[in-house]
Amino acid sequence: MAAAFVGKWKLGKIEGAEEYLAAVGQAEAIKDISNIKDVDISVDGNTFTSVVNIEGKEPRKDTSVLGETVETDAPGGIKIKVKSYLEGDKFIQEGTAGGVEWKVLRYIKDGAIFTEMTASGKTMTFTLVKA
Repeated sequence: MAAAFVGKWKLGKIEGAEEYLAAVGQAEAIKDISNIKDVDISVDGNTFTSVVNIEGKEPRKDTSVLGETVETDAPGGIKIKVKSYLEGDKFIQEGTAGGVEWKVLRYIKDGAIFTEMTASGKTMTFTLVKA
């Protein structure tokens, strides 16, 4: 199942970004989202790595290990704690960012990655399609 996420992807349809980003204290990140060139996802055992290539910025690399809690820094220096796991055909991440709880649900449908990010009652949804 994890292998279905592997590859180079480009951003498709996105909804609710401004509201969601404001809810998690990252309103300025809307500029980065609109400038995403592609996302490269790899899986090695229980380790998921995504590299987001943003026009005019250094690539952003995020690594998650299934079943483990990982701490990292978000843009703006916000500390993120995240636990990742697989549930059926879904890749799920739950955590906190700057004291705000959030959840990300990803799944494959019709050859695309569908993502739902929820925090503080706001949801951002987007798709990634093969690049």
